[in-house]
Amino acid sequence: MYSFIVNGETVSCEKDKSLMHFLRDEMRLTGTKNGCDSGSCGACTVLINGKACKSCLFNLSKVENKEITTIEGISSRQKDVFSYAFAKTGAVQCGYCIPGMVISAVGLLTKT
Repeated sequence: MYSFIVNGETVSCEKDKSLMHFLRDEMRLTGTKNGCDSGSCGACTVLINGKACKSCLFNLSKVENKEITTIEGISSRQKDVFSYAFAKTGAVQCGYCIPGMVISAVGLLTKT
């Protein structure tokens, strides 16, 4: 059994599967998008212990006892600030990859 924390909630799964598929299929956190399933695009980016990582490249065995933050797990203030900043600079897209971009930006700005 693999246990880890997603957006502040301790979760577990018996089967070792892709973190991206677990988040989308088991937890219904659909902000994590399946763009390429091979680590090329970044639409599935999440924070793993505060570092931006492509969730399609991680199996649950690799995130055992780690903290995962998805786009649904960032604060309302962060969502407001990043929405404003992205719109102000013209960094708007169709919306599919924006969650991965925002999580990447959060990871970059909170990097220690």
